[in-house]
Amino acid sequence: MYFIYHLSTIVFGVFLIFFYLQKLLSRNSRSSAIVWVAYIIFGIGLMALNVVPVMPIVRTIYTWLGILVLCKVCYRSAPLNAVYVATVFCALALITELLCLKLLAIMGWEYLDVMSPGYERAIYILIAKVCQLALVIIAVPLMHREHSLLKLKSLLPLLACQIFSVYFCDEILRLTQNGGRKLSVESTIILIGILYLNIIIIVYAEVVKARQEERHNADLRQQQLELQLSYYDSLWKEQEQTRAMWHDMSKYLTAIKAVSVSGDKSSVEQVFLDAQDSLSKIGSVVDVGNPEVGAILQHYAQQANDLTVPLDLSVWVQLVKMFYDKEKMDKNIEKTTIKIQ
Repeated sequence: MYFIYHLSTIVFGVFLIFFYLQKLLSRNSRSSAIVWVAYIIFGIGLMALNVVPVMPIVRTIYTWLGILVLCKVCYRSAPLNAVYVATVFCALALITELLCLKLLAIMGWEYLDVMSPGYERAIYILIAKVCQLALVIIAVPLMHREHSLLKLKSLLPLLACQIFSVYFCDEILRLTQNGGRKLSVESTIILIGILYLNIIIIVYAEVVKARQEERHNADLRQQQLELQLSYYDSLWKEQEQTRAMWHDMSKYLTAIKAVSVSGDKSSVEQVFLDAQDSLSKIGSVVDVGNPEVGAILQHYAQQANDLTVPLDLSVWVQLVKMFYDKEKMDKNIEKTTIKIQ
């Protein structure tokens, strides 16, 4: 009966690994049959190691290597990520076993009774698996993040706090056991306080980092908004300039045609000079082949022009190019006058 119970706990452990990996990793393109076969082979090996009397470290190493193989065969996972996932699971398993051993020792159970087949061993395995399931359920939401806000440099002092806390807890337990007393209320409060402080440290560091990320993202969004507003403002100004340019060009061309019909050369010259002076006030426009970049550069170029700051860019293209000079204009006027006569 104990053997069947022990095998059932192994099946539960394999299911726990399946639940853990399914929540953290994404399945690859392999069929479900291959996935089930991989888990069955892993479970058979784990059962064999539990039947044969081996050291617990051997089963832990086998579990760690088995999770690595499962990550490679059944899931999409980078090698370093697979190592991280396997290490965390094995660490959770070891923590739960140690905590359960300490708990049963406080309750007065002997270590040899817990490690030998029997009622005590069954209770120990049950408590350990339940605690491990609880830790996995808590750890999965914390690990299931594409980009963790806490980097390795930030985690090192937190991990050091955890290690020292475990050491302090172990020392308190040793003192209570050597004194021949049960765990006192004061010692229990100290243990809970140490755990509470470590949890608060991690949560506080996570919250602070999250606030920094939010502030940085808000600044980036504000900069993007300002650039977009400047782009649309400069685009609107360019449209107004283009509309005014075509209006002036149409007006002066109409005036030139009307004056050229009358044959008044001086009037044509005056209209031409007025048109040249009006169109030269439009200035220049920046054209780099990209309307968004050109509009942004044009916006800052206009600011530099308003502040009378000299600006010389290789992307400047003169908006007004007079492809005819005054002599050509005179000849055209004379030809028009001759035709009219």
